[in-house]
Amino acid sequence: MRSKTKRPADLVARYGGEEFAIILPNTPLSGATEIAVDIQSEMRHLQISHCSSQVSPHVTVSMGAVCTIPTSQTSPTQLVSRADQVLYQAKMEGRNRVVSEELTN
Repeated sequence: MRSKTKRPADLVARYGGEEFAIILPNTPLSGATEIAVDIQSEMRHLQISHCSSQVSPHVTVSMGAVCTIPTSQTSPTQLVSRADQVLYQAKMEGRNRVVSEELTN
């Protein structure tokens, strides 16, 4: 994931047991989605075995991407909550996919 984030302000961090957050300041939704798709592609290329998975014999990545232009009314909690919701949507739609959304204020 870090290899796909190039700028000094981009941040990759573990967010829970199997979850990660990637913060991409000043990045449009199309750019965030492109990075997410690149990460998925790289994960497929690695072919990490996942014998107990019902989705794939290899580790897959489900991602939720949310983009907003913050205002004084923007809550970081709201952004994280919505990102979690679109991640859950990606999992419910069959996993190994990216769901992205523009968050309007």
